[in-house]
Amino acid sequence: MLELLLAGILFGGITTGARFLAGLGFSLYEISFFTLGLATLMLAPFAIGQKMDWKKMKYLALYGLSGALLQLAGFAGIILLVPVAVVSFFMYSQPIWTVFLSILFLKEKIDRRKLLAVVSAIAGVLILVNMISIGHYNIWGTIAPLIGGFLLAVWIVGGRKIAIEKEPASFITFAYCGFTTLWLLLIYPLFKLVVPQPMFSTLSFNHSVTTWLNLLWIVLISRVLSNWLFYRGLKKVEASRTGIIVLVEPISVAIISAVAFSQPITMNLIIGGGFILLANYLVIFKKTSEAYAVV
Repeated sequence: MLELLLAGILFGGITTGARFLAGLGFSLYEISFFTLGLATLMLAPFAIGQKMDWKKMKYLALYGLSGALLQLAGFAGIILLVPVAVVSFFMYSQPIWTVFLSILFLKEKIDRRKLLAVVSAIAGVLILVNMISIGHYNIWGTIAPLIGGFLLAVWIVGGRKIAIEKEPASFITFAYCGFTTLWLLLIYPLFKLVVPQPMFSTLSFNHSVTTWLNLLWIVLISRVLSNWLFYRGLKKVEASRTGIIVLVEPISVAIISAVAFSQPITMNLIIGGGFILLANYLVIFKKTSEAYAVV
């Protein structure tokens, strides 16, 4: 489970990285398209030549479509200036959806300890971001990541279904990033028509060398390394448990935001983070025969 914990921490760079890139002038679409596109190029040398069951490509293509919609839903709140921690909360309502979908599609068993962990995790994120003040933010900027929370659950459950097969984590990461990038490119004309505002749909390669270099290190950490660790861990751990473990991301987001954007570390972070860590304890520290799924 160490891979999933590390992945959850590194995933914090996706949300905070998006805010940083938005400050450099990147649009919502550019943040999604460039980060995943560059990740695909970085992973290509590790994926080319690996054996793959091409019958699964249709499934991977659909998985990539859910990923494309997830990117746009998740970053919409950032572009609309909803605080990154609030966006993370709505995105991380996912354990509720993940538990339901894992029962439906993966036939996973849900015990009392796991349900307690879900409640503890959601309570922790709720406290962490102080949701009492949610009404002060743009309504569409909060609805979009809420939809993203469901799509995030689809990503975890769908990823588990793929990961338990024989394909290596590097290829799964490459396929996910590649198909998601392809879908983002295909839906761009429609997206630009529906959402013509420049902050959402601008697509330009006219950025400075320094800006591209900043983008590269964000992609390497928050897209390539994090996703590779995620799919490695997902091969061994149930989707319903994975959804709880990666909830260390909001803690990571809050800490990175404090360092990078001078957002204060409050009592909400300390108490909320404690609840999230308790949830991780409940799903991690069990007998090996119970904590890991048979693969």
